[in-house]
Amino acid sequence: MVAAMLAASAGTPGAQASGSAPAEALSVTIQPPGALRAGTTAELMVTVSRPPDQDHPLLLTPSAEGAAIEVVRGRLLRADARSRKRGQLRFAVPLRMRERGPAIVRVEVQSYRCASRCEAVSARAAAELVVE
Repeated sequence: MVAAMLAASAGTPGAQASGSAPAEALSVTIQPPGALRAGTTAELMVTVSRPPDQDHPLLLTPSAEGAAIEVVRGRLLRADARSRKRGQLRFAVPLRMRERGPAIVRVEVQSYRCASRCEAVSARAAAELVVE
């Protein structure tokens, strides 16, 4: 059983933009994996949406709170995206289920938004997962 609780901001599920740029500059959503069993691995699918004309560097930093889940890879770059549709990047974050119980997986994305000058933008999302 997977219980997912996603944060919401600016009408975008799972996204919470911060910084001085508008929320439309960058958003992130988390798609929790199916049933999670202790001693197995899974992939958390993360979709980053941004204006299609913005191809600036991007850093995705996942983390886990609680002993049940371990994030196997703590940083992903734009080049690590599994698919790169116009305006969207899709990442697979590897997870290891260490033991039964709840955990919160958080994802923070940092990038830039450039017009006449560039400014840092970020977005965050979190999901509560339960390992059986």
